[in-house]
Amino acid sequence: MSPRLVCALERFKECSKSFRQQRPWQKCCCRKHQKRLDYLLGRSAMQRRKAKGRTQGASNAARPHSTRFSRIPAGKSASLPNVLGALARVRPDFFLRLAGAIQ
Repeated sequence: MSPRLVCALERFKECSKSFRQQRPWQKCCCRKHQKRLDYLLGRSAMQRRKAKGRTQGASNAARPHSTRFSRIPAGKSASLPNVLGALARVRPDFFLRLAGAIQ
């Protein structure tokens, strides 16, 4: 069984509850007290544990976006003929598949 610990807020004379430790990093009896401890110790809410042994990429990194169509140059409108012309230049196989599907 996991050992019983006393809440870390005991040293600030705010809590003296004992609890069963479920995870090795648990120091407080509840989430509210963990947030209070972080505040009292001056820890920033933006700090996170380092991803040791796992991917080091940021968890909030921007997702890759679609680059299928390039942006419309200045002075050109996004009219249907312009879009279809750009599509014919970039992906001619689209129109071949479209023509093959028509009976």
